[in-house]
Amino acid sequence: MTNRPRASRGRPAPALTPGGGTRPAAIPRGLAVAGALLALCLPGISAAPEAVQGASPPPGMVWIPAGPVRMGQEGVTVPEHDVQVEGFHIDIHEVSNARYAEFIAAGGYSTETWWHPVGWAWKVEQGVTQPEGWDSEARHGGGVPGHEAFPVNGVSWWEADAYCRWAGRRLPTEVEWEKAAKGGCETHGDLGGCDDADTPTYPWGEGCGGQRANYYLSGDPYERNGWTTPTGYYDGSDRDGFQTIDSPGPYGLYDTSGNVREWCSTRLVPYPYDPGDGREDPPATADECCRVLRGGSWGQNEFGLRCASRSEHVPSHRTGHIGFRCVKSE
Repeated sequence: MTNRPRASRGRPAPALTPGGGTRPAAIPRGLAVAGALLALCLPGISAAPEAVQGASPPPGMVWIPAGPVRMGQEGVTVPEHDVQVEGFHIDIHEVSNARYAEFIAAGGYSTETWWHPVGWAWKVEQGVTQPEGWDSEARHGGGVPGHEAFPVNGVSWWEADAYCRWAGRRLPTEVEWEKAAKGGCETHGDLGGCDDADTPTYPWGEGCGGQRANYYLSGDPYERNGWTTPTGYYDGSDRDGFQTIDSPGPYGLYDTSGNVREWCSTRLVPYPYDPGDGREDPPATADECCRVLRGGSWGQNEFGLRCASRSEHVPSHRTGHIGFRCVKSE
């Protein structure tokens, strides 16, 4: 077997910001007890007042604490490497049709302020006024009554970016998405650093099944009947005879495996992840190749749902397999 490079545990990586700069890692926010335990258990880190007091995340979001994540997984995406990430908030669920309809009603497709200039020019040229398939019954389009709880789909990277801007948020970087999905190094194995336990295959651990996630031929009631499942569907509830297993990730996110693939801000560039090499620069053209998609979808098998799996498409691409969620910096 070829030896692949791995990040050194003896030299911590600098904290990376979406713009590519470095700064000391911020103390994560959390409950008072969590802050106190952090101070006791991690040498050299004291509980700042903010950490002790805690803070309420924006509605529908959860706080992801600052700290390292082991990116990649042997046999999936290599090389495995450790990256220090600043704390951020992220949507617990994929953006739903109901939430996206608010963006449309607020003038989302007619207000240039919320769009990147390249994306706005693309929208105008193509005459885009709503997601592709918005009025489709077969696609759980958001323009059809009764589809409010399903994830919005058929959105390009430009539309997803505009929605997040409108909401006062942004698309997650690839490293933020992977940490939020599978958990940082403080959630598995040696809580004081990264080790082999920090590359779980799925958000809930190992093994996949149709009661945990929506993927191709997984057996849910919406198979060949709109395909997508409502956001947060796999929460342990009995869905009219279809028993789900509660399957959040370590931080409580749902649907980071399956349902729809999710746009990230990041351009697809080989690992190791480095935000300073241009991968976090916005696309220069409407069809510049290519932006990262994560999480797998209803149209893929369980292998596409692995936390470390990467796929990609040009930012103008719109299909029923693709949606998104947003993040908000501290």
